[in-house]
Amino acid sequence: WCEGVEQGNIDIHQLIPAETIGLVEKALPENPHEVTSTSAIKLLLGDEVSYHEIRCVLAWKKVEYDKSNPHASTY
Repeated sequence: WCEGVEQGNIDIHQLIPAETIGLVEKALPENPHEVTSTSAIKLLLGDEVSYHEIRCVLAWKKVEYDKSNPHASTY
């Protein structure tokens, strides 16, 4: 699913509740490419959010970030 979100084929909002998306967004840095591990986010959010949800929101945020910052370097 996350690959589909990353490629723009799947709308994140059809997969994950808005409340969950918001929780994950708050735990992410401004530049989502700076995330090197989902474990720290999972520890912060606990059982409220699954690793799969974190990965999907992270993929979506990377796409959104790249659209907004076309000249930003990525890792």
